[in-house]
Amino acid sequence: MTTATTAPGQSAIEQLQLITIDPSTLRSADQIREDATPDGQLIDSVRASGILQPPTVVWNDTDGAFYIVFGHRRVGAAILAGLAAIPVIVRDASTITGSLVLEQQIVENERREGVTQRELSRGWANLEGLFGLTPEDIATAIAEKPDRVRAGIRAARSEKTSAILSTKPAIDLEQAAVLTEFDEHPSVQAELADTASTKPADFEWKVRSARDKLAKDARVAELKAELRAAKVKLAPVDTYGSLKGGAAAIAHLVDEKGKKLTEKNHAACPGHSARVAGYRVEDFAIEYVCRDYAEHGHRRANAVAARELTDEQKQEIADREARQQALEANRAARRQWIHDLLPGKINQLAGVYEYMAAALLDNGDYYYDDQRAPKWTLPLLNVDAPDNSSEATAALDDLIASKRIAPFRLMLATSFGIHEKRTEHGHDELLTIRHLEQLKKWGYPLTEIDETALAACREAIANRAHDDALRAEGEGLDGDPREDDVDDESDNED
Repeated sequence: MTTATTAPGQSAIEQLQLITIDPSTLRSADQIREDATPDGQLIDSVRASGILQPPTVVWNDTDGAFYIVFGHRRVGAAILAGLAAIPVIVRDASTITGSLVLEQQIVENERREGVTQRELSRGWANLEGLFGLTPEDIATAIAEKPDRVRAGIRAARSEKTSAILSTKPAIDLEQAAVLTEFDEHPSVQAELADTASTKPADFEWKVRSARDKLAKDARVAELKAELRAAKVKLAPVDTYGSLKGGAAAIAHLVDEKGKKLTEKNHAACPGHSARVAGYRVEDFAIEYVCRDYAEHGHRRANAVAARELTDEQKQEIADREARQQALEANRAARRQWIHDLLPGKINQLAGVYEYMAAALLDNGDYYYDDQRAPKWTLPLLNVDAPDNSSEATAALDDLIASKRIAPFRLMLATSFGIHEKRTEHGHDELLTIRHLEQLKKWGYPLTEIDETALAACREAIANRAHDDALRAEGEGLDGDPREDDVDDESDNED
């Protein structure tokens, strides 16, 4: 049976034909889905009810055959269900462009369960690469956000990240795009992929931590290359980065006459060497060292010899620094989330007025710092905060005077800044709990570090309550010292 019909919005010249055809004679062109095999449920449905939504096909004169444009899984299900004929819609091949086919296949497959992030990203990349479409064009055609399309294309261009998506489908495309940064660092990439798949709330801060670690490694390598170029030997250090016994920084040494050592006057010493030391990336610098300084006639500037740390003490210091770096990365990720929240419809956030009131009425325990926490508030409003407290206060005053920021947004940013400052300093457990729980209600995914902080705050409050109860119980057993005054007060009432 052949039926000609005109689709809505089409001219009579471009007609759609509805025909019945043996599904096994249909051929398949390239499509978005890597595995178009129909599942058992679809096969059973087609066997029982037939094809309810006819696939779309076009005629190919060269091959003398119909090619499937849309509906590959339905055709496959019909073949496996043993149907001798199915209805199909025949469209004029001249009206079907390659980009249109791919766009519609992406939309059709994304609306159906089973399409993977990897398949989506590869489909978008094909639209860009084969047909020259921009991410904005693709986003408009498939009703998707341009940023997500860009992220998917970036992920598809990386073989390593694309392979990760095939084994960890829970990773979203934005996370996958970030993973491409670490293609040259497979162990770091694998760890971040595991985090994205199993603990997505921790992904942002761990990415920041990984970037920081790689930046430090790159800076250390750069400085060591400078030393090698200057033919300066590297000082021997242990696994913790500490100088090995007998070596000391020349900044702490003097010669036999008591003269301070410098890079210049020490350069000819046989023990002259250097190491790279620092905490943050911007702090890393070359530190000049003398190996076996006592053998070379040097001594420490002060009479007290430096205390040699044990391996356990060095490990404790290393662990403490690692925890501090993790805390800093977590705070930075949380503040970025807050920063991104502020331009939105913040006046519609549930509980926002109570949150601001709690922050603005909090007196804190700082006698000299600006209660508005400008160092924490300004970055949330895209303003660099000076290190100097008085300069930061002046910068916030200037921002307020400029009226560039809407008053409500400015007040909420200040409230965030106050909460962040107090949370960072650990001065108020109740405020920390209120802050983190409120952020969670507004959509912030609490990280493992945040959860640990909440648990610690609740434990501290419970311990204080327990101690207060014991103290009150003890005072009750000893007798209330105020009881002696009761009779006197009663006498005075007359």
